[in-house]
Amino acid sequence: MAPTPDIHSLNAAICRFLEGMRRMQLGPVPARVAMMGTLSALLIFSTGCSTKIRPVGDIAKRSDSFTTVNQPAIRISIAEPQDQTFAGLYLSKAQLTALAKSGEPIPTPTSLGLDTSTSQPLLLIIAPTEWKTALKMDEDDREEILFTTRERLYRYLLRAYPHPVRVRWAFDPRDPLLAGYRVVTVSSRITNVGTGESFSRYLIGYGLGATSVQIEGELMEGIDEKTLLGEYVVRGRHGGYSQSGWNPDVFLASYCCKYAVDEAIANFTGELPAHLPGARPVPPGTNTRSFASGP
Repeated sequence: MAPTPDIHSLNAAICRFLEGMRRMQLGPVPARVAMMGTLSALLIFSTGCSTKIRPVGDIAKRSDSFTTVNQPAIRISIAEPQDQTFAGLYLSKAQLTALAKSGEPIPTPTSLGLDTSTSQPLLLIIAPTEWKTALKMDEDDREEILFTTRERLYRYLLRAYPHPVRVRWAFDPRDPLLAGYRVVTVSSRITNVGTGESFSRYLIGYGLGATSVQIEGELMEGIDEKTLLGEYVVRGRHGGYSQSGWNPDVFLASYCCKYAVDEAIANFTGELPAHLPGARPVPPGTNTRSFASGP
């Protein structure tokens, strides 16, 4: 299979092509049409290039360990197979959409014959995001990207998992309510940022000159002593909705990077529930937070 072309190199080549057209005296109409046709072909070709995860950060040391999900833009590894007894109650957005289209009812504990008093739901803690890339960026821009990453993890995990799964910024280890939850801390690091080509994004858009962001992290289970439950790496790419020159903000790589982060986190959180169910079975009598429990 032919290798996927490097999108940034292709964007740079198209920018040079555009600059050459601007400087030269264009010939007859057929020549201009031919050049515009070539540009259009390059544009279509470039927008079809997929974003692939790059072997940077910690992922470079464990490139073959992501066996749960291993796709060009997302990789997930869960340490051991998870009990899927209650998985039918924690459906992904894609699964819910499929049920709605087919007219089938959304499963409930009663319809599945499950006793939720024997289930221990997840409590997901979103740790602060770290900047682990050599790219130099304005401090305020960098902080905006870090904030967006953590905020999107919080928001989209809330959407991905129904009640009684909880998502929090932090927790107090002394809180007695923690005994009823399976506490999993989600870490995240920005390990690679591609700033794209601002001129291409602004003048043309439609994916040309897009920025890209790669995020890596772990799922750590436990309260005091944490163990590695899983890890992930996801990459997003976005041009910032240039609208063919009507949005000057797309000149800013930081602006577009936040959309790339949004795309990456949406991909990760949409995939995770299928591999890490929102609850696991526990022995009867165990302190749990069931569907009938409050916050």
